[in-house]
Amino acid sequence: MRMPDFGNSNLEVARELLRADSGKLIGRRRNKVVMIIDGMGRDLASRVLYGNGSASGYAKWLNMRPITTVFPSTTINALSSFYSGEAPASHGVIATKIPFKEAGMIVNTLAFSAGIDTNMRLRYVDPRGLYARPRTIEALSRRGGFTSLMHEAILGTGLSSTAFVKEEMVPFVSFDDMFLAAARLVKKRVRHIFVYYDLVDHEQHVYSPAVEEPRAALHSIFASMHRLLRPVLEDSDYDFIITADHGQVSIEHRNTTQIHPDDELMGLLSNAPWGERRALFMSVEDGKEARFEDYAGRVFGKRAIVVRSDEAIRSGLFGGRPPDALRYRFGTHMVLPRNGYAIHYNYPGSLGAHGNLGGHGGLSNDEMEVPLLTNF
Repeated sequence: MRMPDFGNSNLEVARELLRADSGKLIGRRRNKVVMIIDGMGRDLASRVLYGNGSASGYAKWLNMRPITTVFPSTTINALSSFYSGEAPASHGVIATKIPFKEAGMIVNTLAFSAGIDTNMRLRYVDPRGLYARPRTIEALSRRGGFTSLMHEAILGTGLSSTAFVKEEMVPFVSFDDMFLAAARLVKKRVRHIFVYYDLVDHEQHVYSPAVEEPRAALHSIFASMHRLLRPVLEDSDYDFIITADHGQVSIEHRNTTQIHPDDELMGLLSNAPWGERRALFMSVEDGKEARFEDYAGRVFGKRAIVVRSDEAIRSGLFGGRPPDALRYRFGTHMVLPRNGYAIHYNYPGSLGAHGNLGGHGGLSNDEMEVPLLTNF
């Protein structure tokens, strides 16, 4: 298992930006282009940039070092940490599905919707009660301007609706027009440019991170970057920083344990499990801890380990101790599937067994280690 290294992480990148440091991770120039490629683990980036044992043309202008993401290794957790400059223990938006007392239900944090149906948006609940204040973004906006580039399908939804103001958001359709837009912003001297691209993650979920499709997709992204953005950056006074929110592992369908609402487990919990297939949180009712641990041993066996949440918090896994108001989101226990395995809870009304062949959220090297690519 790979513990987060908070001093050498994507969170530390955000904290250096927040402090306006000439830090060890973000470079010394005042102007920044910061890009997050969703799902680009260190191994995937290495295969694309150094696959034949020597640097490709795309890699020769970029330096790479390994860093970690935060735990759980999820998009919402990593982006919440990045936008706020806070560790998961402080912001509490640790997974795609978490309990949210103000809404009285488990919610989908990416869509700001009911957990079982992303079309059921929480229109009468203030999203600022869920998401942390975006202090990193606010600081960059104050210091000379900020613009965010995101795919049109996700811009202004969920977390991004509270992190960015409308005037700072620019939509794109493909990675070519994404890099063209970034190049125009550099030419306009926008001081801080943030770019988020999510389709590499989607390809791994659908096809698995072990096959050629995600590598081909990332190769195309670097080729477009090399052709459209590099010429503008090479003679500029901009630091270019690329990192990721997490990597992925392959999960075969036969290695996913399914939990249903009528399962024996539900009689031991105060509410439905939440989190990710690779990091599931549970709230065990008082007095039923021994029965729960017996159940976990019988059903999960060698496929997963069970950790008491208090022990995980004390170990520093979340970067501190959650405030009392957010402690409930961490549950009483975590179930962490071993590498190659997953556990899926089928919410009532959901579509049933999870079909994705790639997943993340856990503590494996492939999920936790991400690259930091820079032009300095």
